[in-house]
Formats: sequence, structure tokens, C-alpha cells
Amino acid sequence: MKNSNRRIKGEGVRYFEEYRPFKATEADFRKRTDKQHARMNVCADGMLTDGFICIKLPPKEDDKLVDRRFIPDENARSLELIGVGWEGIVGIAHSVMVLFQNSNFKVIVDAFYVDLFKTAFGEVNFLGSGEFKAVQVWQNGEYLGAIMPLADVYFPEDLIN
Repeated sequence: MKNSNRRIKGEGVRYFEEYRPFKATEADFRKRTDKQHARMNVCADGMLTDGFICIKLPPKEDDKLVDRRFIPDENARSLELIGVGWEGIVGIAHSVMVLFQNSNFKVIVDAFYVDLFKTAFGEVNFLGSGEFKAVQVWQNGEYLGAIMPLADVYFPEDLIN
């Protein structure tokens, strides 16, 4: 598994390809959270969150406890992971993006978070209930967390076809 920080991105770069998981560890997650000047919180249900993701990872002593729970959406349905890519827009605060879809909608999330779940848990299932709703992550009937969708970003149709 390659390091997730090595995906190609930059001004004028455009691509969309098959998703291959890259390595993303809890240490990478914490370093990225610090870089974004965010704080790692521990929710009442034990999930770690930085505001963009909640994930079932062990907390550290200095993580702040918050009275928040992430409740899975019962209407969520299976999502197909279509691919990974970059649109070439510098200034977006996010990394390379992953596109999911089902028959009703498409949803885009930060590739780093998909990599983090796959590094931590292996094969997982992704579920969703709308373009702007969290992508839920499950494994063998166990809720592992969720990834918030990216707003105001898209993959042009000419790039994904």
C-alpha cells in the first residue's frame, strides 16, 4: 500500500482513475488534523472526530470529550466506489477526491479518509442517503464511522466518462 500523500495533484492536473487504497495511519490523521488547526474530539459514543470524519479509533488522553453522537441514517443504501481523481483546482482545502454513486445520486469525499478506513479496517462497505449527506462506513454489520461529503466540488462529466 502506497502512502496517501503521494497522489498527484496541482494546478492544471486533471485525472480520474480506478481507486487503489493508499496507506493512511492514525498518526497521519492526527498530523493532518493539527495542520488544519482542528482539534481531535472524542464523541460520547467513543468515535474520534475532527469535524470531517468520525471513526472508531482509540482516543488519546488529551483528546477533548464532546457530547455528540453520530447516528447512522437508516435510509442509507449501498454506494459503489467509482474512482479517484483531481480536478486541477488549487486552493481547495481538500486532497484528491473519491467519487461514490448509487442509482439516485453521486457523492464526493476526501480520498485520505477513505484510505484511513481501509488502512484501519481492511474491506469495508460504504453507504449513503444523499449527495450532501455523510458516507457511512460499515463492516460485517458494525458501524465504523462516517465521512462528510465535500461541498462545492465536482468531477466534470468529461473527466469521469
